[in-house]
Amino acid sequence: MVTESYYWIVGIGLIIILGLCITVCGL
Repeated sequence: MVTESYYWIVGIGLIIILGLCITVCGL
């Protein structure tokens, strides 16, 4: 249970970080 929520938080965090990096690199 705890591991699943942990993976969800990590996955969402990576997606947000990747999105920010792509936005910054795009500019």
